[in-house]
Amino acid sequence: MAQWYNGTMVQWYNGTMVQWYNGTMVQWKKGVSLLFVLNIKLNRCKMGNFQKLRVWQASKDLAIKIYRLTQSNALSKDFGFKDQIQRSAVSIPLNISEGDELDTNKQSVHFFYIAKASCAELLTQVIIGSEIGYIKAVDADQLISDCRYISVMLTKLIKARNP
Repeated sequence: MAQWYNGTMVQWYNGTMVQWYNGTMVQWKKGVSLLFVLNIKLNRCKMGNFQKLRVWQASKDLAIKIYRLTQSNALSKDFGFKDQIQRSAVSIPLNISEGDELDTNKQSVHFFYIAKASCAELLTQVIIGSEIGYIKAVDADQLISDCRYISVMLTKLIKARNP
């Protein structure tokens, strides 16, 4: 049964007074004036453990492939292109990890979109690198496939975390 307390609608849940903020149940902790959030949303991914996310693992592996690739071929001599392709590759797992550690889904999704954009940037650089002869066709095909796979996983993660 709902009641009003200090101008806010509250209700009792399992003997504890609770309030609702933005679709999330917030519970008064007995004897403490602070609130803590109970995660009751269905289909919400657990936040704060980015190393277990498959998309983070795949993007980290892709960044390592790019770093190794840029050390061993003609691309290593083009410092501008090398620097840019490395930055976009490492940006993907960095933004995933940063987004996953944030407090709200809205903040997380923002960083996941940045990671997705970095993935598109890397895909473009791989295509260009292949066409100008910096990246072998077989390597480029694998990298392009990896980029598309990561982009699809990011899309699914964004949908899962979008409030």
